[in-house]
Amino acid sequence: MPKTCYTVFSKNRNDTCVLKLTDYKLHQVDHCKYLGLYLDKNLDWTVHIDYVYKKILKYVGIFYKLQNKIPCECLHNIYFAFVYPHLFYGIELYANTYYCNLDKLVKLNNKLLRILQGKNRRSNVTDLYVSYRTLSLTLLHHFAVLVFVHKFVHHRHYLMFSIIILF
Repeated sequence: MPKTCYTVFSKNRNDTCVLKLTDYKLHQVDHCKYLGLYLDKNLDWTVHIDYVYKKILKYVGIFYKLQNKIPCECLHNIYFAFVYPHLFYGIELYANTYYCNLDKLVKLNNKLLRILQGKNRRSNVTDLYVSYRTLSLTLLHHFAVLVFVHKFVHHRHYLMFSIIILF
């Protein structure tokens, strides 16, 4: 994927345009990476969710091998060091999609928590999150949005400062 590209966000599938920067023709793409989030032309976040899914899928085998060899506290720390950051980054945006798009990520996260806690498939999902003192993806999305709104209402100057730093 070229470093400089563009995407047309439109309901009409046939919308195309040609953009040039001096003599360089920019490439139109279906999705692009911006600040670690994959934006796709439909804004349904399926590309980003697939990216996160593939990133944390590799931990299933690793966690199966580690579950009986490492103390529970270390497994807890490993989850929050290697899996949780991938799920949490940008959740305010990407989790604002249809649940069917997010479902495979929810199921994979539940599976990882079951493996780490030595639980079977019939165990209660809520108990997994309570014992790890975290929230399900849906509740984590709500929490992140509420934190953002709180910052916007009560600490707007911090948000403006961080936006200025990005650009």
